[in-house]
Amino acid sequence: EAFTRQERENVSQKDYLAAAAAAGEKWFEDRYASTRKAMGVLIRNRIYNNLETGIKFFNEKSGWTEVEKLKNAISSLETRLRDSQDEFKRVRADLDDSNVTHRKVQEEINSLAATKYSWTDAQFRQYQDLLQAERILQHKLVQLQQDSRHSEESVDFSLRDLMEGLRKRFHEEQLWTDRIRQMSMWSTIAILFANSLIFLFTYALRFREKAIVTSNLAAIRQDLHHQESLLSSLLQLHHQTSLRTSVIPPTPSAWE
Repeated sequence: EAFTRQERENVSQKDYLAAAAAAGEKWFEDRYASTRKAMGVLIRNRIYNNLETGIKFFNEKSGWTEVEKLKNAISSLETRLRDSQDEFKRVRADLDDSNVTHRKVQEEINSLAATKYSWTDAQFRQYQDLLQAERILQHKLVQLQQDSRHSEESVDFSLRDLMEGLRKRFHEEQLWTDRIRQMSMWSTIAILFANSLIFLFTYALRFREKAIVTSNLAAIRQDLHHQESLLSSLLQLHHQTSLRTSVIPPTPSAWE
């Protein structure tokens, strides 16, 4: 029974440790995912903001911002020209219809005037109605003719403004092209100059390394020559010492 209780305690302790490890791993994964997401959002925002600022600065300096403004202005001018043309077409159509109606009314008036001695009361009232309709049509034709002239002038003004806007846009695009060409030329020159500096710097480094290696080799040769001289002196001294030791006469004690 004691063994069983101890086993249950070990199993519960193992489960607790496994649960704690799983909870810690889940917490770490959640924190890592949230941190990674926050860093990604921050980096994307900063990159996008810096990229947008750089593009805006480049467009302002190169003149493309002015070209975009002229494009938008030309779009509005084109819209105004289309509206003026539609208005002119509508007025001309109304004017043509009114002219047709006026001719018909005049024909009816002329046909009734030819039989004026045999009119009935209904024909007399019809003649009066036709005269009144003719006066109304005449006023309408005068107004439509004025509207037609105004619409035509509006079309001419819109077309002239559009041509002026296109001319300005073409001029600004030419200036922008010239600026880009100049920037490209100076960028190429700067790149060539930077490459030349890098080449000269690399050559100077190689020359310096070669000089350092040459000086180190000379120092090593000099050190080796000094070591050889010292070794030869030591060998010569050792040889002389050996010769002196070999020619020393034996002492009387040696004879005894």
